[in-house]
This record gives sequence, structure tokens and C-alpha cells, in this order.
Amino acid sequence: MTQTVVQQCPACAETLQPGDQYCGYCGVAVPGPIGVGRPAEDHLRRRTGRRVLAGLAAFVVAAGISGLVVAFIDARRDVDDERKRVVAAQSRIVELTKDLQSAADPDAQLQVQLAFVQADLTEAEAQLSLAQAGLAQAQTELAAERDGRAADAAAAATANAEAVAAVQAQLDAVQAQLGTLQAVFPIDENTFRAAAPTGDYVVTIQPLQCTIVDCLELTTLALSFPDATKVSGNRANGVISFVDGSYVSSGALPTEQSPLCSGVETTATFALSFHASRVAIADGLLIATQLIGVYRETVDSGVCAGQFRSYSVSMVKQ
Repeated sequence: MTQTVVQQCPACAETLQPGDQYCGYCGVAVPGPIGVGRPAEDHLRRRTGRRVLAGLAAFVVAAGISGLVVAFIDARRDVDDERKRVVAAQSRIVELTKDLQSAADPDAQLQVQLAFVQADLTEAEAQLSLAQAGLAQAQTELAAERDGRAADAAAAATANAEAVAAVQAQLDAVQAQLGTLQAVFPIDENTFRAAAPTGDYVVTIQPLQCTIVDCLELTTLALSFPDATKVSGNRANGVISFVDGSYVSSGALPTEQSPLCSGVETTATFALSFHASRVAIADGLLIATQLIGVYRETVDSGVCAGQFRSYSVSMVKQ
């Protein structure tokens, strides 16, 4: 069996093929018989091919290295970007920490707001207390006013009852006097009541009834009779006549004397009716020494038209 002798380049240790006169890798001349029969051209051709392959390999390696460099640069850029983001985040954390440290305590702000709310509540409670006190005062005043009006109404009713009783007593006295006179000489009631009223009288009045809004009561009434046909006074003036057992007179009141209706001026008329309640005989004539009757004023205009105020009248000759 024939054995193949393997020889290596003494310069670069490249494996030589039989017949090589030069190393195909580094170009060193090959010594010995292994290079017999190989021309220099063949050697150059093989060496050139190997160099081309080596160049291609170097290009590929260089291209790979370039790709790695680019990838490294991109990775480095990404790392720088992330480092910047980290630095920015750290700066933001520092700023937020400072803001948090310098910010007011939320609990303290809540306490301040609670204090304002408590102050408002205290003021509202005070206002409520004042309102309740005002309401209680108003209720007290209303009750007092109601009681006062009830007392006034009771007093008026009592006064009216007393006035009616006084009139009735005067009538009883007239009846008694009439009976006495009739015992002396015959005289009828109508003749007695028609005794001449001539003269001046002291007049006393008592309120009977008032239907006028915000009624103002009269305090004085002056009456005198120049003769048996006339009446003169501070409110009643005119002609008198004897009708159905009483002297009567009526007419218009001056505007300034008319009753007011809720503070508004009105026009009104007066009516006076009276008769003798006590008489005397002078020169054979019946002369009245005391008169009793009713005086009334009636509103005839405005919203109070038809409303009136009336008084019992007692007159004693001076």
C-alpha cells in the first residue's frame, strides 16, 4: 500500500499538497521532492484563489464586525436614552419630594376648613336662637294683644250693658214720674215726652255700637235748644220735630267732622232722637228738665258706606 506523505509549510504551517512548489497561503518556496512537477503558474493560481477566499472571509468578518459596531452604537444610544430618562425621573422624584415637604399638611387644611364650618354652624345656631327668641316675643305680644282686645271687648260690652241699663232706669223713672203726674191731673205719655226742650243742657254720652273700621269714639257732644223747633251744637245743628213720641233731627256733618275709614276722609250724616224724661210745670206748661235719647253718625261714602257709630245721650238742663 502506498502512503501519502503530508508536509506543512515551514513558514505558516499550512498543509501542502503533493506537487506544491510554493505555499498556497503565504507563498514560501516548498523544499524537497513534494514540489516536483508543479509549475510556478499553478502555484500562483492556487495562491491567488486562497487569497481571494481569505479576502472574502475578511470582508465577511469585517461586515459582521461593522454590524456589531452599529448594534453596539444603537445599544449605547438606547442606554444613554434610558440613563437620561432615569436622571429625569430622579430629578422629578427630588422635585416631588421637595413639593411634598413644602406642601401644607392636609390634616391641617382639613382642620382649618372644619374650623370655618364650625364657625358657620355656631353663627347659624346663634341666628336660630335669635329667631326663636323673636318668635317667642312675637307670640307673647300676640297673646297680649289678643288678651287686650278681649278685655276691651268685654269692657265695651260691659259699658254698653251699663248704658242700656242706665237708659232703662231713666225710662223707668219717666214712667214713675208720669204715673205721679197722672195721679195729680190726667196726662198721657206722649204729652209728657213732648215737653218743651227749650234751654241749655249738660250732655253725657255713652257708646252703644260702632261698626266703622278703626273706629274712633266721640268724647264730647254739645247740645242746646233755642226753642222747641231747633237744635244747636258742636255736631248736630238743624230743625227738630216731634214724631212718634220723640223729637228728631238729622242732617249732613261737615267734612272735617265726618268719621275716618282706615284713615281716609269720608262724608257722613247725623241723626238725633230724644224725648223728655223729667218735666216741670211752669205757667201751666210742661217744661222738660231732663232729656234722653240716641245720637248716631252714619258714613255714606267710600268703602265704609253704611257703617255707623251710636251713643246714648242724657241731657240735664242747666
